[in-house]
Order: sequence, then structure tokens, then C-alpha cells
Amino acid sequence: MKARARRLAPCAMVALWCGLALGCRTVAPPVPLPAGDTRPQALLAALAAEADGRHSLRGAVKLSLDGPAGSLRASQVLLVEQPAHLRVEVQGFLSQTVAVLVTDGERFQLYRAGEHSVEDGRVYPGLLWQVAQVDLTPEEAVEVLLGAPRVPPGLVPTQALRLYDGGIRIAMGDALAPSQRVLEWGPDGRLRRIETRTRGDSILWQAEFSKWQRVGDDWFAHNVALHFPVSKTEVELTFQDVELNPQLPSDSFVLHGPRSAAAPGGGGA
Repeated sequence: MKARARRLAPCAMVALWCGLALGCRTVAPPVPLPAGDTRPQALLAALAAEADGRHSLRGAVKLSLDGPAGSLRASQVLLVEQPAHLRVEVQGFLSQTVAVLVTDGERFQLYRAGEHSVEDGRVYPGLLWQVAQVDLTPEEAVEVLLGAPRVPPGLVPTQALRLYDGGIRIAMGDALAPSQRVLEWGPDGRLRRIETRTRGDSILWQAEFSKWQRVGDDWFAHNVALHFPVSKTEVELTFQDVELNPQLPSDSFVLHGPRSAAAPGGGGA
């Protein structure tokens, strides 16, 4: 019996080393695409066409937020319209309206049910951060929620890489900062990540798109994970019901009623 055990020991050691080798296999680094590869331009053109064709959204969302200020779990009803029209209705446990934020990109109104009041004013850079701990401008939020971000004017492709799984990563920038926006597609050709960076190449925010499902004739990412490294805040949006390109009422992004009893009546959500 002992002799048999001794004969099996080398085999066991070989299996162990093979297992360790497979477990420690490193991911292949990105490889620059060859000059003349047409895939980057095709992906960017498809993204631009999608952004042009996806002008509005109506949906129900589960929000999960974790950051230094605490955690939040909430249900929301969204109305979104390019370029910067946004309506967010936060619902309570019994689907009652807790708060409503509307903006047309220039002005905003914020209704708080607990105070029965409406705050209004001009949009400022930190509006969504102060209200919802989401450090995006209304325009950026609309692009992320629609799942079709636009490349800022003046930025051009500065690097194109093939990833280990067959995906493609494209950096967009200019001569001073070559990676101001980084876009990444999976091997299926669907956008899975976008990063906005400073001129010093630090990440301002990152959005990851997953759980793609058909909505009409389009593919739509039903899960969006937002990362904000500066504030150390993580946000996850899970779409439960989505309608793309609905015709929204003209008053969807305005709250009606007197300030003392402002009710979220003008939305059609």
C-alpha cells in the first residue's frame, strides 16, 4: 500500500503544478491594432449613429448607491431626452413619490414631498452630485442613461488596442491629452465601458454597460455601473422597464403647481 502511495505521489505533484500553472495564467496585454484596421472607425461611426437615433427614454430603475456618505437603495422612474432633459422621480416603499428632479440642462426644479416645496434655479456643475451623489452633468447623465455617449468635439482617436478577449479599446484625445475619453467594446461589438479622464490622465468617472437585452429593434444595456474614483462612490442602475424613443409631453421637464403645494404633476411618466 505504501509503495503504491509512493508511486502516486509524483503524479499528484505534477497535477498540483499543472493546476497552479493554470490558476496563475496571466491575461494577455492589449495589442495595438495594425495600421489600416477599419474596426475602430466602424465602431465609432456606429456609436455616433446610435446617439443620433436614440433621442429619448422612459423607464423604471432600481438604484443602488454606496459611498462615504452612506448607502442608498431606491426605485426611480426616469424620463430622458437629448441633449440634457432629465426627469427623475424617486419612489418610496409603497411607490409614493418622495422627490422629483427635472431639468432642461439650463434650469432645474427639485420637489421634496416631505417639505412640500420646490427649489428651482439655474443648473450648476455639481447639481446632480449635491442632489443624488452622481457626479455627472445633466448632459453626461442623459448620454449614459441612453447608453449612447457622444465623443466630445475636437477629440480624435489616438490609440486603438485589441484586448485579450477580442474586444477593442479606443482612446480619444488631442495633442495635449491623448486619453481624455476611453471607449471599450466587447467582442460582440457592444459598448461595455466608457471613461472620462482629466488632462492629467486621472479617471473622473467610468460607466460599465452590461445585461444587454432587446428593446424593440435595438439592443439596450439593462445594467449600468458608475464609478467615481474621486468621491469613492459606486452607483448601479438596473433597468426593469424601458421604452426607447417615446414621444414625451412637452411639459415633462417642468413641475407645475404653487410652490407651497408643488406636486409632480407635469410628467406623463
